[in-house]
Amino acid sequence: MEDQINKILKAYKAIEPSADFHARSRRIVLSSHIRPSPQKSFRKGFFEDLQFGAALLVASAFGFFILLTFSGTFRGNAVADTQTVNETELLTEARSLDANINLHEAKYFMDSAEEVAAALDRIGERTTQ
Repeated sequence: MEDQINKILKAYKAIEPSADFHARSRRIVLSSHIRPSPQKSFRKGFFEDLQFGAALLVASAFGFFILLTFSGTFRGNAVADTQTVNETELLTEARSLDANINLHEAKYFMDSAEEVAAALDRIGERTTQ
């Protein structure tokens, strides 16, 4: 009985596909796209998003810490700096600023009045000619 099975298996072992079948099967297999299962791609995408979110959180926290450090919030004397403002110096500076603005406005109005007067004189000369 074993001899018969061995004979049959040797006969089947010698069977080969035709060249046409071989070429067609190869083209089909190589042209097919491998699609991951939806469950695997969801897990992969979820963990990639989670990784990106964690990296973004760490980078944001680091940037916020640097910003606070350079802005002086963590300095011990930040409150003392704001309390040492001299009110009289601020008042004198504000008064001089207002005077400068008024002087600049007066000069501008004088210059513009002269230009308007000159333009009106030119218009008057043209109409009389």
